[in-house]
Amino acid sequence: MVTHSKASKAFLLGVLTRLGIPFADARPVAPMPKTRVPGGETGDSTEPRDSAAAGTDEAYDDAPGETLPAGWVELLPEDPVRLGRFRLRARSAHGWPHLTTYLAEDDDGTVTTVRAPVMLHTRDPGTARDLVRTEAECLTRMQGTHAPALLGVAAPTTGALPWVAASCVHRRADAPSSPPAPNLRAVLDEHGGTVPEELFLRIGLGLTEAVAFAHSRGLVHGSLSPLAVLVTDRDVRLVGWATATIDGVDSAHRDVLPLSDTYLEAGDDERSLTPQSDVYAVGALLLAFLSGRWSDPRADNSGHGPLTNPGIGPVLLRTLWRCLEHDPARRPSAAALAEAFALASGGPTADRASEEVVAEDVRRVRDLAGRDIGTYGLEFARLLLTFSNQLASVGQREESLAAALESVEVYRELLSVGGNSASVPFSSALAEALSNLSVRLGEAGRAGESLDAVSEAETLYRELRRRDFGVFGAGHAMTLNNQSNRLAEAGRYREALQAIEEAVLIGRRRAELGEPAVGGDLARSLTNLGSRLGDLGRQGEARTAVAEATQIYGALPPEEARSVWTDHAMSLINFAVLLGDEGRHDDALSVVDASFAVLDQYGDERSRAAFEIQEWSRRIRSWLEGPAARAPGQ
Repeated sequence: MVTHSKASKAFLLGVLTRLGIPFADARPVAPMPKTRVPGGETGDSTEPRDSAAAGTDEAYDDAPGETLPAGWVELLPEDPVRLGRFRLRARSAHGWPHLTTYLAEDDDGTVTTVRAPVMLHTRDPGTARDLVRTEAECLTRMQGTHAPALLGVAAPTTGALPWVAASCVHRRADAPSSPPAPNLRAVLDEHGGTVPEELFLRIGLGLTEAVAFAHSRGLVHGSLSPLAVLVTDRDVRLVGWATATIDGVDSAHRDVLPLSDTYLEAGDDERSLTPQSDVYAVGALLLAFLSGRWSDPRADNSGHGPLTNPGIGPVLLRTLWRCLEHDPARRPSAAALAEAFALASGGPTADRASEEVVAEDVRRVRDLAGRDIGTYGLEFARLLLTFSNQLASVGQREESLAAALESVEVYRELLSVGGNSASVPFSSALAEALSNLSVRLGEAGRAGESLDAVSEAETLYRELRRRDFGVFGAGHAMTLNNQSNRLAEAGRYREALQAIEEAVLIGRRRAELGEPAVGGDLARSLTNLGSRLGDLGRQGEARTAVAEATQIYGALPPEEARSVWTDHAMSLINFAVLLGDEGRHDDALSVVDASFAVLDQYGDERSRAAFEIQEWSRRIRSWLEGPAARAPGQ
């Protein structure tokens, strides 16, 4: 029989002090719950319990008569005392029936966790080894980023018990003495069921970045749930990798460790789990987290519930709902989700997707895609698209164009390799990349190539829109706007007018169907329609179109207005010019004042866009107030 010394008890008490964990009343705790909690985290037969996660459970003092903290119990007689260089001190009271999580100490005194399939190994050693090897492989690929760091592993072919050791995850990522990092259930409880918008955006960004990072390394977690997500003060860490899919090969043991949160499973028709399976789970998880209820968000949202007014922008909310599309091809990628959260967060949070970070990702994934285009090509192409836009924003036009060209080439290769089964998602991605390439070519003065690129994108989007207006209508309208501008630059004004008129019709239909966040898109198309009508001398119609655009912009809710304020201000400037041309100078000056008001409310004075809008508004005001503007006949 294993006995436990006073030194062991003293160590455990020291762990408690270092981790800042409170004591709880001593009472028997069932060591083997009936439901799985990913990663060996807390759970019971009816409702998962509030525990941090594997690697962050509380330690205990096993002296008879002394209080025990919740979460840990003394080692059982059949438990090992040491696994490798790790001295085992206590076992988690909760988690998977077949995977036991131990609190341990490394030879250098580092507190860690060790997971071992003790019970399973006795009757099915092959499965036990597979679970350990899968988790170790996943942690190796994650490299301590967005997941615990792998500290040790043993998966012998015969004989000894397999195990895997990983670092603890603390609330303060840079302070090993800080309390355990809470999981999403604990975070929601800490805030009384309603998390602040800033925290939701930070967690959403961290989670989507973590999943995108895993996908870029050929991993599909497959078991995402509230307890598999640990939240530190800096980022999000994922645990529970024992049954993950690696390089498209599913675990053969998912039925051994079934997922308890069934609403997070997409139920896709494909035999193998895919990155889109994780995206479904991320969407369901974040929408439930946002609602404050761990239940299926589709069933809860009757049109009058919390998710109709969630306190986040409509664009981001619509993107989250797209994660639950029945057709996996219609779901966004994890990388696109991360970008949506970065844009919604703004400020320092968005800087995490900085040029340097993306450049490093491009270099890394380029090598992976060169070896396996099927697994890594999509992630590589999307990174190139993001990188192209970032380079363009800082004036590196040649580099931006090169990235845009490479992105299009990768999408073309994916489309040729994927065949008919990949035609819709890859055609959509190629169309987006071509439209972006058109802008980059235009910036480089290559007008003819720019028009060719956007015309090809428009053809692709037209077919996609025919298949599904709800999914691809917005993309088609955006591309038609771009095409109209390119045609106008080429002097093909009537064709340019036809393109923008179709974009306006798409926007009106989307509004009739009640699509969220359509107002800004429609207003942008109406502003361009005004320009095209003006090109043809139809000033009255141009003024009517731009006036409608300014009205739509003015009626947008604040969170959406903030994202389109530059377009709103430019629309007002265009409207002022049209009014000035008609001799309505006082009305035009009022509109110029309105453009300054939009700038004051939403603009960042340090931005290039704000500077340009200020200059345009000042010039228009000077023109309107000048003697030439007031002269008869002008």
